[in-house]
Amino acid sequence: MTSWNRPSRNKALAGLLALALCAAKAVRAASVDAPVLDIPVPDVTFTKVIGADNLSLPWLGQYVTGVYTFALSVVGLVASVMLIIGGFQYLTSAGDKARVAKGKKRIADALIGMVLAFGSYAMLYTINPALVSFEGLKLMAVQTNTYEAALAEDEEEVVGVVDGQDSPDAVPSNGACGESAVKYVDVGGSTGVNGSSAINVVTADSYKAVAAEVYKRTASLPGGPYSLVGTGRRPLGEAGDYYKCVGKPHKGDCAESGWSQTYKWEGKCLGKEKCSGAPICNPYGKANVVKDAQGLIGVKPGACPVADNCPHTTGSAVDITCTSPAFRKWYAQQYGKDKNGHDKRPAAEAPFYAPCQRILEEVMLNNGWCRLKKETWHFEKPLKSGKSACSYSASDVLGKDSVGNDYKDCNGVYELSTKTCIAVSF
Repeated sequence: MTSWNRPSRNKALAGLLALALCAAKAVRAASVDAPVLDIPVPDVTFTKVIGADNLSLPWLGQYVTGVYTFALSVVGLVASVMLIIGGFQYLTSAGDKARVAKGKKRIADALIGMVLAFGSYAMLYTINPALVSFEGLKLMAVQTNTYEAALAEDEEEVVGVVDGQDSPDAVPSNGACGESAVKYVDVGGSTGVNGSSAINVVTADSYKAVAAEVYKRTASLPGGPYSLVGTGRRPLGEAGDYYKCVGKPHKGDCAESGWSQTYKWEGKCLGKEKCSGAPICNPYGKANVVKDAQGLIGVKPGACPVADNCPHTTGSAVDITCTSPAFRKWYAQQYGKDKNGHDKRPAAEAPFYAPCQRILEEVMLNNGWCRLKKETWHFEKPLKSGKSACSYSASDVLGKDSVGNDYKDCNGVYELSTKTCIAVSF
């Protein structure tokens, strides 16, 4: 009989799972060779996999089926031996009642074991043959999308992306190191503004006018009136912000640096072959980005972040959405609170109340603001990202974005992460 101890079994199972995961990277390959067990198991046979776009790896199913079949064989063999022993005890009892009873019990136990082992298989097969057929792991081909430089990142349109060209009509990289001369004013307390909002002093009056009009026009909406929540200010930061503040709370030296534009870009790009996730605005400027001998991203010695390179650090951009007490209550009940008592949100961008969002977009466009085609929350005045990215046209941005979200007919809460309109009752 084959020795099959626990460490060997665990090692074999781990090897099968590892091979299956590695094969996922080669889904488009012509074939995948079958694994070889360190310790052979009777009835376990692996087949070579041939596939194109998708693969079905049968090895784990074949392994489980083989072990199960082998186990049934062992049960049958042991039960047969017990039947023979029980029969021998019965035949040689010579009238000894104790030996007769012992032999009968051994025979009955063996028969019960066989009935349970083979009867359970027969019962499961009768109910549904798939219950005793262990199918393989099915791996689907993963379609990858390459972000072009003229597409938006997670908070703003790119101006100087590492792995591509600048937007053709974006403002070029220029200016001196350090923060720009933009002055911000807190418009909190103005009609239609929820909480503290730092807005470029140049566009503050326009922003307050938008907030007041949105507040007025949404008074009759369920859960209204709605105020604007968000801000336009983001600190530029300094070279090395990411390494200085990663994993640290936003206080002290990291109160500003921990969420600066430089921190965001460095965290996504430095030391990597290409920037992770969606493209992000590069405060250093494309001309200052280099790659080392291993092809990893870095910046030229002495290079520093420049505020004029990014929309948020020049004060031209705001990230805003609609809110109201009724909406916030529903939101908290829907998504819960995190450990810090803050509202949670889905994996992607926070949901919004679609009727108010459409009014916000219309009012912003009418007041000379453009909205990024890809980001429903990002508005600019004056234009910084480029006309190809930030549109003044209602046909481009009213009730939709450029990545498949369409909420023109949604009268509830729209989830960008799932492209779903949720019916609500405030």
